[in-house]
Amino acid sequence: FKNISMSNFSPEARARIDAKFRELVGRMQDSVSRRSDFMASISDSSFVAEDIHNLLSHADRESDALDANRTAFEEKIEMITNKLKKGVSNLNDDTRKNLLADLDRLEIMLIENESKFYKNQNDYREIISTLKDTYFDVQNLEERLSITQQKRAEEQQLFQQRLLTTIGILIVFGVLIVLLISFSGRLRRQREALRVANEEVTTINENLEAIVVKRTLSLEQSNRELDTFLYRASHDLRSPISSILGLCHLGEKMATAELVGRVKGVVLKMDRMLKKLIETSEISQEAQKVTRFCVRGVIGEVQTRLATEIAASGVEFHVDCHDGIHLHSSATLVKTILANLVENALYFSRLRSTEHARVEVKVAAEGNTLQLTVYDNGVGIDDGIRTDVFNMFFIGHESSKGSGLGLYVARKAAQALDGKIDVTSESGRYTKFTVILPVSV
Repeated sequence: FKNISMSNFSPEARARIDAKFRELVGRMQDSVSRRSDFMASISDSSFVAEDIHNLLSHADRESDALDANRTAFEEKIEMITNKLKKGVSNLNDDTRKNLLADLDRLEIMLIENESKFYKNQNDYREIISTLKDTYFDVQNLEERLSITQQKRAEEQQLFQQRLLTTIGILIVFGVLIVLLISFSGRLRRQREALRVANEEVTTINENLEAIVVKRTLSLEQSNRELDTFLYRASHDLRSPISSILGLCHLGEKMATAELVGRVKGVVLKMDRMLKKLIETSEISQEAQKVTRFCVRGVIGEVQTRLATEIAASGVEFHVDCHDGIHLHSSATLVKTILANLVENALYFSRLRSTEHARVEVKVAAEGNTLQLTVYDNGVGIDDGIRTDVFNMFFIGHESSKGSGLGLYVARKAAQALDGKIDVTSESGRYTKFTVILPVSV
């Protein structure tokens, strides 16, 4: 159209040319719009599947456009061919030359377009091939990643198993270490106990000779006491019997009442001595009979048993003992100790003065021990004989009518209860016996 003036055409021809131009412009704009839409739909943020779908849609549209263009191109070529057949002879030389030049350029452009088309096709094939290779690489990579993940999961599972096994082994070792520490501590304690036992055995072995000597001395003392006891007991028992026999010979010359009175006195003296001997023999047995009792009650029993003597002597008898004091010991031996001490106190307190005689029994608890004192304001004990008053058959005063066994029995009973007995006195003023006993034997 560039070589033909539009003014040479009729209005109908110009209308047809304008309509065709608008059609081509519209198709071109539609193609550009579609291309721009297609280009905008593919970006870094779009999904690959969406991009491939867009490419397929665009390729379909391009194929349809090519088919449409091919059909239109063939129709136009056919129209141009018919025109040339009809009117080529009517063309002048310049027009004919220009037409041939245009045909040559058209041929060149078609060849160039064909070359571009094949080049584009090859490029598209390479691009598609690259996309396929990339896809297969991605698929291969995914498979490799899947295999790697599977291996990693297996390795993690194996690692967890090994970790659990290691933890179990560590726990077993920890328990073994704790057991070893416990056994080690127990062995140390046993070794320490064995060392202490060995030291005790060594000490016992070292002191064995001293213990044997001490036991030998104790045995010798016991034998001497036994010899003395047998000698004095036989003598003291024979003396009352001799007295009774003598009284029997004199019975014809004496009044009956006087004879009976003297015989009774001798028999009572023998009875008191026999009671002392029985108390002595029963000390070891009574020491095993341990009970819990009230000390005030025991003193009351002794006071009741000696009530006749207390009333007859006229001695002021006083007891100072709290009702809440208890002992875990032998009540019989405690009564034996009290009875012998009180009997002595009652007798010797009257020797000094019958009007102001006084006997006091006092009990006090001091820690784990009990202190029991018997006090009298009698004739007292001389310093020279104070250490002998607890000996068997010892009589410390010329006016004494006893057998000399009372204080001996009291000391033996105190020793049997793991206690001790002491005496403090001032001649002509007072005597005080102090007995120390454990609260629990």
